[in-house]
Amino acid sequence: MKFIATLALSLLLAGTVNAGTAAGAIRGAAERSADWLIRQFDLKKGTFDSATAPETVAMAIKALCGHPRDYKEANGPYITMPVKFMLSKIDDKGHVDGAQINEAEAIQWIITALKATKNDTYAPVIERLRNRVKELGKPDFPKFEASHLTPAAVAPDSMRNAIAAVLHAAEEGKKEIEVDGKQVKWAELLGPSVVKLQQPDGSFGSDIQTNAMALVVLDLCLKGL
Repeated sequence: MKFIATLALSLLLAGTVNAGTAAGAIRGAAERSADWLIRQFDLKKGTFDSATAPETVAMAIKALCGHPRDYKEANGPYITMPVKFMLSKIDDKGHVDGAQINEAEAIQWIITALKATKNDTYAPVIERLRNRVKELGKPDFPKFEASHLTPAAVAPDSMRNAIAAVLHAAEEGKKEIEVDGKQVKWAELLGPSVVKLQQPDGSFGSDIQTNAMALVVLDLCLKGL
């Protein structure tokens, strides 16, 4: 599952993309990406295509709920059923079953997804999950590195690290992050590079996690520009 970036390293560090031009391209890509992801919803399985890892489902929920269209559970089963699927993997002590990454990191994605639904009934679940993270130890936010978006980058690990770094910066209200010793505007950096990877059908390949992460990036960049 390769998430191959087309932005050359020199441009990656230069950060010279025009914000106005970038916003239009990113919004269009986000629209196409959301449409593709929704088309992958399987009503019988209650999830997206073959996605079974709770963190992958969480990424997709976060991506759609954070989209400019503001998808929520009222929009239909492609939100409500994946949320139920994700919740079914959480026990009464906040333990998560079936995670394919570090459990604490998976829980962070689930918390982010539940918060993105803006459904207050999930507050007790979020509290249980937060308590579980305290037991496990909160995962460190990785430092964004240029290698995360070079042609050698491999999804999901490298892109997940890139998103985690940017998400942390966004939550703190920071418009810039340090990349290889230089301060760059992360929205102008990530957005255009991801747009260039999008295929004509709106996807970023066939992998659900890669597509969900790509849409999370596009959503974040639209808010950050």
